[in-house]
Amino acid sequence: MPAKKTDGLDPVWKDVIQVTTWGVAIVGGLIAAGKAISESRANREQRERALEEARETREQRVRELRWRQAQIGSELVDRMMNEALAWKAMEILDWEELEIELSSGERLPVKMSEVVHALRPYRDFCTPKEKCVRDAFDALFYYMGRMDKSVSIELTGLDDVSQPISYYIDQMARNRPVYEDYMVSFGFSGALNFARRFPSWATAADQNPGSS
Repeated sequence: MPAKKTDGLDPVWKDVIQVTTWGVAIVGGLIAAGKAISESRANREQRERALEEARETREQRVRELRWRQAQIGSELVDRMMNEALAWKAMEILDWEELEIELSSGERLPVKMSEVVHALRPYRDFCTPKEKCVRDAFDALFYYMGRMDKSVSIELTGLDDVSQPISYYIDQMARNRPVYEDYMVSFGFSGALNFARRFPSWATAADQNPGSS
């Protein structure tokens, strides 16, 4: 007769149960690992999307800032061009001799040599023609100072305000000591700083090492 089982369970079934348990554990581990990998990938993709969105937002803000800077620069240039006195100074710089209208309505010719004489850094009596010239350049230097301040605080960029003023700064650079002495004497430090931003002014300084 067959031997009597003492452990209450057939060894074959014990092996089946053990293998099944291992299989369930392995499958469960694989499922958990797959879930962890999937979550990690999802988190990584989410971080990448967040970084991309942040980059696009930053680039958009940079574009908006540059657009605003360009707009402010354009407004400054327009105001200068529309200011009658500043425009008169630019016209004077454009010609060796030009007819200008005095505040009295009288029209008189003015030569560049007379402009240089009118801009001597003195505070005593000047002729109506000299006063007209000085008033015109005072207005031009005022706007140059405003441009310099706006560039300094990054409210606008130098490229946004350089045209057409760079041309007139080139013209003034031909007589740099005259204009520089006037700006220094009458407190147009911003205008002088602005002029110094342009290569022609530095070149003129090199050619006139004795000037301030």
